[in-house]
Amino acid sequence: MTTLDRNLIPSGITTVEQLSVWAASVIRANAGNTSVVEVRGGDPIYVAQIPVIEDANNIVRIIPRISMALDPIYDAATTGKLWTFAEEITTGTIPLAYTTD
Repeated sequence: MTTLDRNLIPSGITTVEQLSVWAASVIRANAGNTSVVEVRGGDPIYVAQIPVIEDANNIVRIIPRISMALDPIYDAATTGKLWTFAEEITTGTIPLAYTTD
């Protein structure tokens, strides 16, 4: 698990969208080549991917994709926010390059 120190979130991040891209970038940096087989019999895929594409309207987009396991009690839980069930992907710290604007 990468422990979140809110003081390391760059001050220039002012929206949830920016925070989402930042968090996905930190996870990708720490996950490296960690992969998982999501579909029985399927090929392994990286747990964190951040492709940048140009869409049909010529708008550049980022598509953060994180494959994260949920705590097994999630299925039986009747309360609790989804994010509280997220399990760690890797261990590490927030890379220094991701702590400034």
